[in-house]
Amino acid sequence: MRFFNLSSVRIKEIAPRIGDGCVVRYNAVVDGCHLPPGFYVPSTLRIGPQTDLDALPDVARTNNELVQGYKKLQNEF
Repeated sequence: MRFFNLSSVRIKEIAPRIGDGCVVRYNAVVDGCHLPPGFYVPSTLRIGPQTDLDALPDVARTNNELVQGYKKLQNEF
């Protein structure tokens, strides 16, 4: 399953490989590269052939850690 809003996302390569579970947010550009399964592209980010995908933050892990922190705070009150 892939999530796109094609009116606001520009996929420039003719047949890009977008892995299952990828999310490409609004105004993002995927230009000439392939995204691995489960990859998240934040809004307004441009990803090209020279982009180091490993250097981008792992948004899913960060969000899960944030939720765990909120749950700990909730349990304290």
